[in-house]
Amino acid sequence: MTMPGDRSIMAPSANPPMPPQHFAVVGSGPVAREIGHCLVRAGHVCTAVLSRDAGRAAEAAAFIGAAAGTTRAGQIPAETTLLLVATADQAIVESARSLGRAGLAAGRTLVHFAGSLPAAAMRLPETAGAQVASAHPLRPFSLESVDPSTFPGTFCAVEGDDEAAALMLSLMREIGADAFPVQPDRKVLYHAATMLPLTFAITLHAQAIDLLRSAGVPAATADRLVASLSEHSRADVASHGPRAALHGPIAHGDVPVVGRFAEAIAAHRPDAARLYAELALATLALASGSASLSPRDERDLREILRGLRAR
Repeated sequence: MTMPGDRSIMAPSANPPMPPQHFAVVGSGPVAREIGHCLVRAGHVCTAVLSRDAGRAAEAAAFIGAAAGTTRAGQIPAETTLLLVATADQAIVESARSLGRAGLAAGRTLVHFAGSLPAAAMRLPETAGAQVASAHPLRPFSLESVDPSTFPGTFCAVEGDDEAAALMLSLMREIGADAFPVQPDRKVLYHAATMLPLTFAITLHAQAIDLLRSAGVPAATADRLVASLSEHSRADVASHGPRAALHGPIAHGDVPVVGRFAEAIAAHRPDAARLYAELALATLALASGSASLSPRDERDLREILRGLRAR
């Protein structure tokens, strides 16, 4: 296990080092441990780890390199100016309220790490006078595999009050994250968008395997075939961007082929018709205006796909 004495985990930062921040962590799970550890390695000071479980608080404090672990908010030192709420999403608001009741909000910065809530969720009567922000690291975390050396390169969305968001952008970049701002009132839209490549791509992968098996392709071959096609597509998008990476009959305006696709799906897998049609229409919109897709072909393809969607 990597412990606080090892500076090798830190990726070089393009930004000059920040003045040391005195921060406390609320929570003792993997997010608290990885981010807290990375911040201490960057020269910041963890004044305390707050957790409902004394044993977990002490364990997390040792891993992070914090001054102490505690179960009482009132024991967080007064010099703490940054409070990182690294709890489960459903506990964030109550954690912020508890910090406010303990006199740890006004004049300080409160930050949470959830993707499903904006920073404004911590803007409560009890936290009046505090700056709030959220920083969402877009990666899975597990207590069984906490490894701060893997944090550099993590994409991280940041939003909140101006000063708090600027601070978190700097801190996240300092510890190696690829941090970027999002609009506070569209934080949930950002999080929903990440589900397309992160989760729905897996669903599409499974759907493709299912259709191949319906066509008589052996299961093991279908698995390998879809994995190979997915890898090629990802590489093309990375190299050329989505529009230029488009291949296939929709992008090339091959109306007869797309018509045969629609008939085959309607005949053999009508349960997949609507999903296939919606994806194909979105692909057609992406390809619209390209040199290989004439207006007439685009119109004919749209008619075929809308007909498939309506079945």
